[in-house]
Amino acid sequence: MLRSGLLRNFRRVYRIDGWFRTHLTPTGYLVSFATVTAAVIGVNPRLTLAVQIFSLLVSLLAVAIAWSLWFRPRLSIHRVLPSMATAGEPLRYRLRVENRGKRRQREIAVVDELQTHWPDVDDFRRYHDPADRHRNPFDRVVGYPRWLGLIRHLRGAENVTRVLPAVPPGTHIEVEMTLRPLRRGYLRFAGYRLVRSDPFGLFNALRRYSGPARLLVLPRRYPLNPPRLAGGRIYQPGGVALAANRGDSEEFVSLRDYRPGDSLRDVHWRSWAKTGKPIVKEKRPEYFTRHALILDTCGTPKGAALFEEAVSVAASFACRVDTDEHLLDLLFVGEKAFRFSAGRGLGGEEPLLKILACVEYRDTVDFQRLHDAVLRQALQFSAGILVLLAWDDARRALVDALRGRGLQVLILVLLPSDAPEPAGARDVVFLPLGRVAEKLALWRQ
Repeated sequence: MLRSGLLRNFRRVYRIDGWFRTHLTPTGYLVSFATVTAAVIGVNPRLTLAVQIFSLLVSLLAVAIAWSLWFRPRLSIHRVLPSMATAGEPLRYRLRVENRGKRRQREIAVVDELQTHWPDVDDFRRYHDPADRHRNPFDRVVGYPRWLGLIRHLRGAENVTRVLPAVPPGTHIEVEMTLRPLRRGYLRFAGYRLVRSDPFGLFNALRRYSGPARLLVLPRRYPLNPPRLAGGRIYQPGGVALAANRGDSEEFVSLRDYRPGDSLRDVHWRSWAKTGKPIVKEKRPEYFTRHALILDTCGTPKGAALFEEAVSVAASFACRVDTDEHLLDLLFVGEKAFRFSAGRGLGGEEPLLKILACVEYRDTVDFQRLHDAVLRQALQFSAGILVLLAWDDARRALVDALRGRGLQVLILVLLPSDAPEPAGARDVVFLPLGRVAEKLALWRQ
């Protein structure tokens, strides 16, 4: 209850601070502070100079605020976004600004605003801010700086501001905007804010326009060598089409006479019409290589940072596994067990990257569910890549079971930055937080 009330107060403070930050210029802050100081000093009636300064500054602020009420720009704004972005990499897009009024619009700044999501108590408890260790004890106990970091994380990026060049009436211009996504998932744009300060440079006039949109941000990927995954071709019931959930499919070989028990779906009706006797299509089962990319989504309440790095590692391998002649299946568990396929006629790695961009962390899911889901399908795979959040008995049991079924397995385990590498692990690549890119760059298979 106490923490819930504290978060509500955080929201009030954030909104009040946001109002001052958006409406007052740096000069306006200085004048406002001087006004308050002069008001305090001017309580003494003998200090007439302080009263005069207070009156002058209040008059300036009043004129600046009154001037902002007449700010009525007739601008139309349209956002042109790319299809996708990547976390941590600059995203460039364009705004098309049209002046529908009769006056020349100049000295206007446009702010492209992202939606602000208010975290609940559970979000606040699960969030780990790396900057917390450098803060003073009061900030760590109260948690307001950490709450601000969570707000930025949920928003996904910082709002982008760009000063527009002059826009003559009846014309339009295009300006380039640049932002850097902070996380994977969807960026949700709320709208635009037009800003212009008064002639004294004290107070900003604001006008907001709605412009909702969303953009999918893919996980960060690391450069690495293509993994050399062994394993022969394995019979796949239903062929490639079954992997795409389209029904059974086998490779066509020839035509032959009908035999009792043949399926009517295999009848070649055109040949039957020509010969006058039933003819069926003879097929043979399809054999091909199939690899598994297994993502561990089962961790502890404080393992969200490990999971984000695990998703980036999985996305890196999804881009480097050869999918021209092989199938790659992504397996993980959430509310249920999921399996998605790519490669060999089912599309490249892009569908898997989109799924990885939205996969959620589950700190309450038992790892046994992933263990059972993988082993039920293990005989269809030639090799597997396991991206794990820990190296414990349950995960070692899964690796041993896969090796016992003859699968070649590549094991990558994420570790906290200060955790030592477990001893006695065979053929395991450990990736400490903060050194994942370095370890992958040094990794050779």
